[in-house]
Amino acid sequence: MQSQFSASPHRQRGAALIVGLLLILVLTITAVAAVRSSVVQERMTRNAQNSAMAKEAAEAALRAGEALLAGAILPIFNGSGGFYPQGVLGAPKRWTTIDWDATTAVHPWTGLTGAPGALADVRADFIIEQLDLAVVFTPRNRGQAKKGGGTVQTNDYYRITARALGADGQSPVFLESVFRRGSVDMERTSWRRLR
Repeated sequence: MQSQFSASPHRQRGAALIVGLLLILVLTITAVAAVRSSVVQERMTRNAQNSAMAKEAAEAALRAGEALLAGAILPIFNGSGGFYPQGVLGAPKRWTTIDWDATTAVHPWTGLTGAPGALADVRADFIIEQLDLAVVFTPRNRGQAKKGGGTVQTNDYYRITARALGADGQSPVFLESVFRRGSVDMERTSWRRLR
C-alpha cells in the first residue's frame, strides 16, 4: 500500500536540481563579494603606502631646501630653478600657480636616486620663496632692556614648498615650511601639510 505523502519520483527530480543551483549561486555571490573586498583593501593599502612614501620624500625635500638656505652662499631668487622673489600681497599662492612638471620652475630633489624597489619611482621637487626681512632687538636681560642694551639680529624668512608623488606617479603630497635665516642662528619656524 502506498502512502499518501509520498510523491512520485518524477516530481522530485527537479527539486534537487533547483536546490543545488541555488546553493551554488549563494556560494558564488559570497566568493565574488570576498574577492571584491580583498581587491578594494589591496588598493587602499597601496594608496596609503604611496601617500606615506610621498610624504616622507616631500619632508626630505623640505630638509634639502633648508640645508641649501643654511649654506654660506644663497641662490639667486630670480624666478628660475625653483627660487622665487617675494610675491605680491594678495596674489595666489605660488605653489598653486607654477607647473610642477617643468624642470625650470622647480628645484628637483634627487635624494632617492638609486633607491631599491618602489622608492626609486618616488619623485620630489621644491621651490623656495623669499619673504620679508625682519630686524629683531633681543635684550639680554631686563636691566639691559631698560638701558637699551642687547643684540640686534636681522632675519630673512623663506617659504619652502615641496611636492612629492608616490611610486605610482599619483598621490601628490604638498608640504610647506617657513625657514628663518638670521645673522645669529637659523631654524624652521613653521611646518604644515597643504594637500
